[in-house]
Amino acid sequence: MDLLHFLRILGKRKWLIAAVVMSSMVLTFLVTRKLPKVYKAKAQIATGITEKTGPTPLNWTPQLQWFEIDSRFNNLIERIKSNQSIALLSYSLALHDLEGSEPPFADLDELQKDYTAEQLRKATLIYRTKLDSIQPLMNPGETDNLHVKILEDLGYDQKTLMEDLQIGRDAGSDFIGITFTSKNPQMSAFVVNTLCKEFIRYYDISRGQEVENAVAFYAKLAQEKKQKLDELMEMEKALRSKTGTVAFDKQAEALVKQIADLEILRNSEMAKIPGLESTLESIDQKFKPGEESYLDAYTSVANSKVLELQEEIRRLTDAKLETELRGGNSAALADSLAQLRARLKTQISQTASVKAFNPANAREDLVSKRLDAELELKMSKAIASTLDRELAALRGRKALMTNSKKDLDEFSREVTLAQDEYLAVAKRLNDERLKIDTGNQLKQVEWVQPPSKPESSKALILVALSAIVSLALCIVVLFVLEYVDISIKMPSNFKRLTGMELMGALNKLETDNLDLVSLFMGTNQNMSLETYKQLLRKIRYEVVASGARIFLVTSPRAGTGKTSLLFSLAYSLSLNKKKVLLIDTNFKNNDLTRMCSAAPTLEKYLSNEIPREQLISSSGLDGVDVIGCEGGNYTPSEVFSYGDFRQLLNELSIQYDYIFLEGASLNTFADSKELTEYVDKVLPVFSARSSVKQPDKLSIEYLASMNGKLMNPVLNKVEMDNLNE
Repeated sequence: MDLLHFLRILGKRKWLIAAVVMSSMVLTFLVTRKLPKVYKAKAQIATGITEKTGPTPLNWTPQLQWFEIDSRFNNLIERIKSNQSIALLSYSLALHDLEGSEPPFADLDELQKDYTAEQLRKATLIYRTKLDSIQPLMNPGETDNLHVKILEDLGYDQKTLMEDLQIGRDAGSDFIGITFTSKNPQMSAFVVNTLCKEFIRYYDISRGQEVENAVAFYAKLAQEKKQKLDELMEMEKALRSKTGTVAFDKQAEALVKQIADLEILRNSEMAKIPGLESTLESIDQKFKPGEESYLDAYTSVANSKVLELQEEIRRLTDAKLETELRGGNSAALADSLAQLRARLKTQISQTASVKAFNPANAREDLVSKRLDAELELKMSKAIASTLDRELAALRGRKALMTNSKKDLDEFSREVTLAQDEYLAVAKRLNDERLKIDTGNQLKQVEWVQPPSKPESSKALILVALSAIVSLALCIVVLFVLEYVDISIKMPSNFKRLTGMELMGALNKLETDNLDLVSLFMGTNQNMSLETYKQLLRKIRYEVVASGARIFLVTSPRAGTGKTSLLFSLAYSLSLNKKKVLLIDTNFKNNDLTRMCSAAPTLEKYLSNEIPREQLISSSGLDGVDVIGCEGGNYTPSEVFSYGDFRQLLNELSIQYDYIFLEGASLNTFADSKELTEYVDKVLPVFSARSSVKQPDKLSIEYLASMNGKLMNPVLNKVEMDNLNE
């Protein structure tokens, strides 16, 4: 459904829509005139949420996030709407009326009939007590609810008051607006002023208690956090004292460097050992067999002095290495070590001239080299051993230092966390203490006076609103009705719904008694009739152009208007000087026979009950004759079994140019299917008001299977506005 089509539908229903809208406006106007006058009073409470003029708490910021501001206002509004706050207002209203100091707002006559003076006095005392002590309407365990019933009878219960009470934030401001509407201007002002006063009192007391409880809680919590912090700081101090230093990073760096240096020295000494061992092995191989005794003789002579010097050199070397590892000055030890090395060399040279040697062998040089190599080998091994011991000690110190640093770091983190917790609690404690000093921020902006004028009834606005609502409702209803309407309605929908091309369409006529003679005499002033005539001529052309002479006019459903179409088409053909015969073979509904006032002769003729001369009746129009039928619960094949209907058609086709048969609806009866064998063409008629359902689809499938006999259908009863769709 497109927009233009829907707009045309609205145009067709414009008077109905106008009537609904006008009725709604009149009814609304009459109702608003009878509404009682009401008076509205509004008070404002300054909250201090978005602005601050007094002492400032530590956690107050000049610019709060919008959601935080909104949350604070919502919380405050809900507290004003709470049962406790409204109960204080209810007490005040009841005391105003029952204590009699001022004219009551409610009618007390009915109340005094329902309750005794003693009951009212008791209720007044309860209201006063609960108001002064800010008690709820019903305390836990309280069973006597007489005062609650009296409030309901007066109309001062929470539900009734909240119906006329509006509480909300004034947009973009720091104020909460409290508005009350009633028939009494004094009551409206009294309610908003009293609610502001009592809520501020209630809020001040409850807020003070909350702050005091918070201060006590945070004071205790701060003490606990401080005690925990002191304990952790003492434990950290003891651990630092135990480790003996705080410069872990520098010590670790120096220790790593020292270990690296010693590993370099050790690797250097270890690298000498294979070379010295190889040198000793090479020298030993140069001695000839039998010369070992001379070497042993030399060794035994020199061994005592040389060994003494070698031992002294080893000792001084270890001492020099230890001194250097401790960072001391080893220059004196280096000089002593050089002197010992010189003495050892001299001793070896002197020993080489001992008489035990055989001068003929000349091996003094080899002996000297061997002694030097042996000495160097022993010294390298001794130095490497010393360095291994020192490296093991240093690595142990490094591991111990790493573990101590982990423990100390863990304690440091715990101390830092404890400090943060303590500072946060201390800050919160200071904020809560400051709230006690700053006091309550809520205050009523000004005392509200009773309104002097009633509220406008807003009759014009309500009337306009009713017109808009009724108009919208009409549009929605028409749209829904049109949307759920699945009828064919217009030619453009026909092919989409049926898959068949149209021969033509005929518009719906508003009259039931169509005068065909007047219709075709000239141009009609009635647009609907003129359109019908022109469209009928198009269908006449298609019928003539088909070349057929015997036609069956049928439809999927009853009520498509095929009888009136058949009669109109027959008269249109007669205007072309053609003789047309209409045969009513719709035995289930013989409208054609009744329309033309024809004699029901078909069944009688085929059963030889009447002669041929009585078979045909005049339709009342020149050139158009009719054969009527009685009708009944039988089919064409059953009727034709009494006579040769085909022979009858052949004889009649000599007398008439066109013969039209009307058949019963295809969806319900088999009559039209039995008639198809007697005709040249089948002309289906559809109604624009009909939808295409499953029985219609079956009938359409049958029509499509007629192998050349089927003519394109005619869509009848189309609304004028839908003809061009």
